[in-house]
Amino acid sequence: MQNKTDKFLNSIGKKLQVIGPLEFDKSKISSSLPTVVIDGGLNHELSFENQLSIGDGDSAKDEHRIKIDIHLNQEKDYSDLGYLFNLLDETYLKKHLVTLEKVELWGFLGKRRDHEFINILEAYSFLKNRSQLVIAFEEEVLCLSKGDYEFDRMGTFSLISLDSTEVQIAGSVKYPFKGLLKASSSHGLSNESQGSFKLKASGPLILFK
Repeated sequence: MQNKTDKFLNSIGKKLQVIGPLEFDKSKISSSLPTVVIDGGLNHELSFENQLSIGDGDSAKDEHRIKIDIHLNQEKDYSDLGYLFNLLDETYLKKHLVTLEKVELWGFLGKRRDHEFINILEAYSFLKNRSQLVIAFEEEVLCLSKGDYEFDRMGTFSLISLDSTEVQIAGSVKYPFKGLLKASSSHGLSNESQGSFKLKASGPLILFK
């Protein structure tokens, strides 16, 4: 018989939802998506049809701490979200490499900038050996694996890569581009879109809206 963790992992389809401890617009989440609640995310007291909780209990209230499915040691050298990415990497994606298309994270932006930055880096690192996978932080920060993407939006956006990456940007943008996006630089800062545009990348990117 499968344990709860294995059953949950095997239930994930194209989209996974992850709930963190910080405030966010709760009208934008779905109760029907497979959902991982990270530690203090339990304090939101939300209900999901298919849920797994992970954390060390440092940010969950006492009444919620006992509900954590996967208890982690507080004296550890990785984050609770980092543990989730490792769990997906080791036990799920190796079996279903092309199934997952999007991970939506809610409640991970704001408050401590070091936590916010490290969470984005964790997502970027996870995407290095993936293709056509998006990790979205409340639709404000998108971490993209290598692949082809199409966006329909108005306004300013910036692209960052931590590694030199071949990129193509075409469509309704102020600065179309085809070439090598320089690593850890301002090379992709402040482009503008007036509608739909296409983006192709040979490696992970971070898109700030």
